[in-house]
Amino acid sequence: MTGQLPSLREVESAAEHMEREEVDLVGGIRAALVLLLPLGLGFLLHDLAAGILTTLGTLNLLLVDYPRLPTPKKVLAISVLTNAAAFTFGAVLSANPAEIAVPLVGVGVALSYVLGSRLRNYMLGVTTAVLLSVGVGLPIPTAAAAPVQGLYVLLGGAWGLFGAMIPRWIPGLMARSPPISSLTRASHVLPRPTTWAEELVFPATVGIAVAAGLWISLRLELVRDFWVMLTILVALRPDLTATLEFSTMRVAGTVLGAAAAFPITLFVTSAGVLLVILTAVAALMYALRTFNYVVYATAITIFVIVLLNISYPGSPGLAVVRVIDTGIGGAIGLAAGTLLWLFYQRRDAPRGGAAG
Repeated sequence: MTGQLPSLREVESAAEHMEREEVDLVGGIRAALVLLLPLGLGFLLHDLAAGILTTLGTLNLLLVDYPRLPTPKKVLAISVLTNAAAFTFGAVLSANPAEIAVPLVGVGVALSYVLGSRLRNYMLGVTTAVLLSVGVGLPIPTAAAAPVQGLYVLLGGAWGLFGAMIPRWIPGLMARSPPISSLTRASHVLPRPTTWAEELVFPATVGIAVAAGLWISLRLELVRDFWVMLTILVALRPDLTATLEFSTMRVAGTVLGAAAAFPITLFVTSAGVLLVILTAVAALMYALRTFNYVVYATAITIFVIVLLNISYPGSPGLAVVRVIDTGIGGAIGLAAGTLLWLFYQRRDAPRGGAAG
């Protein structure tokens, strides 16, 4: 944990991070085609809910894998299983009272981060916790439907695993650009914990923060309350500087993405046009995800809002709600990150003297 409060310039530097070498257009197009196939099948089979859940499984699996930081096959396979199990668990919890669901969501999120930490893959912990949050927040007919919906997420993850293997099987499809930036690398791979504090304190903090976000969402009766939890998961990092950077950039990207998604959800009703839009946004999202985080957050916001609005439609005002939820989640993430920073400051202070 950093021992200094981040400066405004550090935040601006992260938001302005743009390395042309990190643009992966081929990888973006490949990921978009892999990602949109399940949704296209859902349209053809007139089962949009199944197509969207399968697409979510594919989306998260592809987020775990970085072509420039090849993720071990074992980690990807574990991610397929944990994502499906987390979504099913979250869907089951959604049918329970808040006094049961809220603490169990916190425990589930903490365990997801512990697993990601042990496997040295930060994104595995994040994506597993994300699917748990989405499972809690999406409208599900009955708890009995949760295993079936979890199966769709499992199938999507398996398809995403196949898509992640394609560059390893076909020479020339693996990105050959220079090493990615330290900011991207730090957000994807973490060193193996060496102390109990590193092992448990950060996952527990994230779990408590997400549980608090869910509780506040339920108390305020927010629509699509999983957006609050997702923002906390994306924003809260082991380092306070990174937390402030990612919180700021996430909010900025969400505002831009929600503004762009608003007219799409309002005026576009053709399934074919929506598929074209989602394919283009997905390609942009994966091609630029290490190029600039604000651009990436903008693209993924558009993608998620349009995707979920297809099968779980709401009023166009959901784009505005998304911004409000993101603001709440970002505030909770910053508060939790500050408390975590204070804990590390106190822990690392010299015995018998004032902290530096």
